[in-house]
Amino acid sequence: MVWNNAQWRNSARELEGYLQPLAAELGRSERRVTFSRYVMGLLIPGQRKSITPMAKRLGTESQGLQQFLTDSPWDEQALWRALRQEVVGCLGAPEHWIIDETGWVKQGRE
Repeated sequence: MVWNNAQWRNSARELEGYLQPLAAELGRSERRVTFSRYVMGLLIPGQRKSITPMAKRLGTESQGLQQFLTDSPWDEQALWRALRQEVVGCLGAPEHWIIDETGWVKQGRE
């Protein structure tokens, strides 16, 4: 499914609600806000998913997104625990999970 801007706007509030328990593990409020922006930047329509184009589409400064990725200290394992808790709550407890991202379309020549 290819999302357009109207579909994205209709789903943004629901996504923010989903991200709140995950962002809670990041500590400072600045990190929580930037985390939500970064995830939204990855999901909104647009071909380039690097920091500068995402920041432009989000209407924010790229410096905050860059700092979140490179300099913000947060516990990766705590975020993974929160994510697993959310996923298991949605899917139930299957015996095995297979996650295969190889079906994603490649966007570069390299």
